[in-house]
Amino acid sequence: MSGSTGSTRAERARMPLARSVLRQVAEEHGVCVRPVAVRRTDIVTGHTEIVDIPCGATRASLCPSCAERKRRLRAAQCREGWHLTEEPALEPDPATDAQQYLTELRADLTKVHAQASGPEADELTSLLAEIDTELADSGVRGSLVPASAARRVRSTRRRQDT
Repeated sequence: MSGSTGSTRAERARMPLARSVLRQVAEEHGVCVRPVAVRRTDIVTGHTEIVDIPCGATRASLCPSCAERKRRLRAAQCREGWHLTEEPALEPDPATDAQQYLTELRADLTKVHAQASGPEADELTSLLAEIDTELADSGVRGSLVPASAARRVRSTRRRQDT
């Protein structure tokens, strides 16, 4: 039985799909098969246009031409000496005596601050803020103060009493 195109179903099934042909031709010519559409605006005239830029994928299963381009770029960068000859040390330096002193002082003041009230508590709060600033300036990362409020957790369970 023939369809509207004058060919059988089996003949039509053997024909390549337009998208697969387009992808194959793009891969053969080294063109990105997944371009990203970006809106470009000319600042002077205000004219906007849509420009396709390469996706920049590094995996050949996503976009073979972009992956090959990235592989060649990495090889060129290694040839030119862009890579590190040894891995960087990611271990933090030990705390200095000044950092330890400031941390101990802050711990003592925090204990006193928890028991204080009124203007004395306000003065201790500002003193704790100064110590936190000094700790940050001395090279300590992070914060000693816990988050101001716990994260609000909501249940997804529906109420049965309504």
